[in-house]
Amino acid sequence: MVSRKPAAAEPQISTAEMVATSSKPAAAAPQIATAESATAEIVASEQRKDEPEPVAKRRRLRGKAQPTPQPTQDPLELLRLAGFTENECNRWKVFKFPPEVVYLVLAIKNSDKAPANCKLIEYFAGIEALVNRWTIAGHDALAFDKYSNQSAEDIAKFGVGDRHQDMCAPEGLVTALYYYFRGDTDALQWFATVCSTWIFMSRFTTGRSESVPMGNTTFGMVACANNMTARTGIVIALCYVQLKAWCLEQPDKSLMKCHTTLAFIKAVCDIIAPFPAGPLAFDWIEVVTHMGHFGAERPKKTELISNCNFIRQLQRLTPGPPGRVFPSMTESGIAFIRTDKRVTGKSDLKNTQAYTDDFADHVFEAWNGVWHGGDNSDRDVRVPLEHVLNRVNDNFAREAWAIAEVGEALQLFRAPV
Repeated sequence: MVSRKPAAAEPQISTAEMVATSSKPAAAAPQIATAESATAEIVASEQRKDEPEPVAKRRRLRGKAQPTPQPTQDPLELLRLAGFTENECNRWKVFKFPPEVVYLVLAIKNSDKAPANCKLIEYFAGIEALVNRWTIAGHDALAFDKYSNQSAEDIAKFGVGDRHQDMCAPEGLVTALYYYFRGDTDALQWFATVCSTWIFMSRFTTGRSESVPMGNTTFGMVACANNMTARTGIVIALCYVQLKAWCLEQPDKSLMKCHTTLAFIKAVCDIIAPFPAGPLAFDWIEVVTHMGHFGAERPKKTELISNCNFIRQLQRLTPGPPGRVFPSMTESGIAFIRTDKRVTGKSDLKNTQAYTDDFADHVFEAWNGVWHGGDNSDRDVRVPLEHVLNRVNDNFAREAWAIAEVGEALQLFRAPV
């Protein structure tokens, strides 16, 4: 076990640094010559949507559908200009991202010139146990968490968190993608996406079930969690596009993997599975472990979902080491049984979700021994497009990505009128 030490200070990103505003576009620019001018074209297109049409034109179009202004170039061509390889563009096609996701990715890449040298991005990082472990080993790492830049006093007083690291805020989605592109080719992108509305104890309130995983979306917390998970899915899909390692950690029986966006990503992986082309081409690996094996106070049966085989090293099928006995949740005081026989978690339940130093050690050793330092670049992984595209359902794709509401994040890049 290694001793804990604070993680290296993260770069503080202001809205001005994150949100690149383009100058007023020129009147005539039918072709986009560079990736930077591609962003300008995107911004111009978004602005034209709000411009009033001339009266004469409105008369001619009366009773007809209004045309939607679009950039003059194919979105995938814009990706190529921004440095995406042909194979990455082909993998991009497989996920059938809407143009808005392309435009947002381009806007972030064109506004961010920071080096991609981080070896770990820990999303929803909490106490940053993984970031601390990577930092101790001498690697650059970034933590994404709503409360990571706030003191305990601020959290107690305001309770609002940092919008720039709140995945449900447009600024948070921009930061998450900014951090994603800070990751090196062999970086691990680790997600502990908030599980509170997905676990079995909340199903009566949220209305979630295996048959209705999206739950009762009239509840704000359910709709917010659905949006958060869809945006997590965008980053996960990008990991497949660029062949980067990712892992999602959830409590046992969490319904998150049934979310429409994650179910769509898994469906794409299942379609491509007969065409293996590397250790993480389009793998979807599910592993069960127990935190009781890593020094946790509770056994906490946990599911790890990843595209990397090294995650299998964390599998533990029993609650803990031989001979270790764990008290029940009610005996531990972290849950109680209501009069209607439903189990409800207490405020201390959240504290049991934090990773131990021992778990962080094992995650690091699994990554370091198998993945770190390998040639994890493009590796010429070709997707059989002619076989795959016809089998990826267009309606399923549209529904999966619509939940993320990418448009509100794209609005941050609009030039002032």
